[in-house]
Amino acid sequence: MTQEQADKQNSSNSDAKSDDDDDASTRISSRQKRPPAAFKARPENPNAQRKTNLLKRYNSDKKYSDDRNLILDIAIIKKCPGHGSFNGKITEYYPASDNYSITYQDGDSMSHSNVLKYIRGPKQYEDYHENQMAIYSAFHTAVSSTTSQPDNVPDNCKDIRATPDVAHWVKVRDIEIDKL
Repeated sequence: MTQEQADKQNSSNSDAKSDDDDDASTRISSRQKRPPAAFKARPENPNAQRKTNLLKRYNSDKKYSDDRNLILDIAIIKKCPGHGSFNGKITEYYPASDNYSITYQDGDSMSHSNVLKYIRGPKQYEDYHENQMAIYSAFHTAVSSTTSQPDNVPDNCKDIRATPDVAHWVKVRDIEIDKL
């Protein structure tokens, strides 16, 4: 056995002796003792309460339920600027969540207030579609004004050589190539 192995064995033996020590003072923890944790009850789910209230209202208020059922089986058109229009039909109403099921090619679900945006007649429909058209118009204007180049900017090297200010465009081309 080497000297290093002998030292390890001796330190291991001394550790074992200290573990067997009956002196109580060496076994007292210096950590503060804390009282056991008291857990709070989990709060009730606010969505569950909302769903219960909506269902109670639907079952008890005839005018409310008739208002919700009035738009069943109505065909709607959902316009998505840049993507086109999508035809759908309101097929079901879910009173616990105040949502409608709408049958498109892919299926969809919307809240009552969102459905009103797609049914012709209510103020929500007019407001929503005016806003969508304004957004589309602003977007189209912004994109078309930033992507179009002036007519006098050459598109390629052949066009550069054909311009009267060849030296200027060669410098610009070299600067752009150096950036790469």
